[in-house]
Amino acid sequence: MSVSVINIKPKIRLAGVVAVPLLLLILSFLTLKWAAGRAVALQAELPEEAEYAIGLAPGDPQTHFAAGIMRSETFGIENYDLALTHFENSAALSPHNYLIWLEVGRLRERSGEAKDGEEALRFASLLAPNYSSVQWAIGNNLLRQGRYDEGFAEIRKAVHSDPKYTAPAVGVLWNILNGNVDEIQKALGDLPQARIALISTLSSSGRHDDAVATWNSLSTEEKRSEQAESAANSLLKVLIDGKRFRDALKIVADRTDGNAIPALATVTNGGFESPINIRATSLFDWTFPDGNAPQISPTDGSRRSGNFSIVFAFGNLSDKFRSPYQTIAVEPGKRYRLEVFYRSELKTKAKLVWKVIGLGDKKVLAVSDPLKESSADWESVVMNFAVPDDTDGVQISFVREGCSGIQCAVGGLLWLDDISLTAE
Repeated sequence: MSVSVINIKPKIRLAGVVAVPLLLLILSFLTLKWAAGRAVALQAELPEEAEYAIGLAPGDPQTHFAAGIMRSETFGIENYDLALTHFENSAALSPHNYLIWLEVGRLRERSGEAKDGEEALRFASLLAPNYSSVQWAIGNNLLRQGRYDEGFAEIRKAVHSDPKYTAPAVGVLWNILNGNVDEIQKALGDLPQARIALISTLSSSGRHDDAVATWNSLSTEEKRSEQAESAANSLLKVLIDGKRFRDALKIVADRTDGNAIPALATVTNGGFESPINIRATSLFDWTFPDGNAPQISPTDGSRRSGNFSIVFAFGNLSDKFRSPYQTIAVEPGKRYRLEVFYRSELKTKAKLVWKVIGLGDKKVLAVSDPLKESSADWESVVMNFAVPDDTDGVQISFVREGCSGIQCAVGGLLWLDDISLTAE
């Protein structure tokens, strides 16, 4: 009996030769399809585009996540429901990504399922226990459930972890605690940054006395910190608008670190020993309006005392005139004496005088005698005035009066020094 031998090795080899490239082709196609789906999802501008990407890469959590984001940003209950479905599908594909569970929690709450939202957020917290964004989301969820003590604790942790949540936290607690300053500070652990943020809220709400009191509770370092700049500026604006110059003075003085710290009933840098800034560093410093005439600069060439005075160089006759001025916080109802020392080599028909204006009603309180055209020695002009009972701020200014047109021209030099204000 003869035996037939069938050799199948060539057929196996042939199948292998065909199958391997085919498998590689299929894998390449699936990889390209997956990559195309992710690329479309990341660049999508419409929800429908993101959802098309899911069809290209249904197993990629990123395509579902991108579609969820697009739907959640589109108004309408039906979009929120679709967004939640996309986020939950994404979470099923990538269960250890806290960002996805964070969105699931938010959308569940937005859909009216606060408790289910809390469960998702708690799972996100297990994955990222120290992340402020998770603490913030849980805290707000608990507050909306009326569980205030638990919510305050989570909000407090978020603020401790990341200062960017401070201002939003103050806003949330302001509404819940009806603007109770003590309770808000207690809920946030009496953090300095919380008190700083609270100052801006109090200012914008018209509670200026509370804002000032909260400012005064800060330490010197806290008042001069970069974080306090915005709060100080917002408080200053409302105090100045409300003509509360003594309170405004304290804010400026608290943040000033140098030789020219403004003080009550005092001309700041009256002897011009500190640098002169063309643009005033504060309301209570010298302000020099824009312009080139006259040229104004400190000088050590002629001075009454100290190391410097200030000189006005008019050059040839010019009808240009910049009027420097300064705001001074004073006591209402008190009498004061303003004295200005000067030397002059002037040529003019105009009257150069000093004025004191009450900042309550803008009335002129005093006007000096005109400065002499020529004064080899230092002279002084004196003004006595009473501050009205309803104002605590005055403005002193150097102005030109009694002329018009070409008659206003001034030429020559003028030195000023030792400008002082004293109570009578």
